[in-house]
Amino acid sequence: MVEPASTISGAIAKALSAIKDFPLWFLIAIALSLIVFLSVPEFSGAVSQEARTWITVAAVTAVIFAVSRFGSVVASHLNSYHAEAKTRRNVREERIRRFDLIRYSTVYMPLFAQLFQIHIETTHSERAPKFQDRLQNSWDILSNRRRRAAALKAAWRALSDRQLRVSGEVLYGGQFPIEMLKDVVERNLDACDDKLLKLISAADQSHIEAQFGYDEVTQEDIE
Repeated sequence: MVEPASTISGAIAKALSAIKDFPLWFLIAIALSLIVFLSVPEFSGAVSQEARTWITVAAVTAVIFAVSRFGSVVASHLNSYHAEAKTRRNVREERIRRFDLIRYSTVYMPLFAQLFQIHIETTHSERAPKFQDRLQNSWDILSNRRRRAAALKAAWRALSDRQLRVSGEVLYGGQFPIEMLKDVVERNLDACDDKLLKLISAADQSHIEAQFGYDEVTQEDIE
């Protein structure tokens, strides 16, 4: 009695499913055993030619299964690695997003609220508008600096530096809230980036060095 095709295909599918779950070392051991059996004359000569043919087929099949199983193990590890890397990346991005929200709500929103309350009028000026002024600045650099190479570079730049300066004034009797800005930053140092800290420090230092009143605005304040 001939088995139905569906029964045979079902049996083959079950067999392949079982072989798929075999450990890699087991498949390699079977393949090596069959290859050694065919390679040693004492072993291969003990069986008929037809049996050697089937053993050869079995050896090739075992090698194919072993290579396939090795490929599935490698693919499984790669998929796990990519999944873990994606999870770590998502966690890192979520941490950065939350930190940015904290920075925005605790630092930048209060800073914006302080600056939004004032009105600034800016003016531009040139300290060295004429070439003779720039030439004098270049000569002063050459005269005061000891390192000739650095002095020559700085003097060359001074010839084209008009020393543009931006200043401003707070209108309507207001004051530039440098102390309030410093207070916001000092209370949230962990949420401030380096650029913001440098800008606040430069603005505060410019007021001290230039002895400006709080109704006047320096270039550092505007930046």
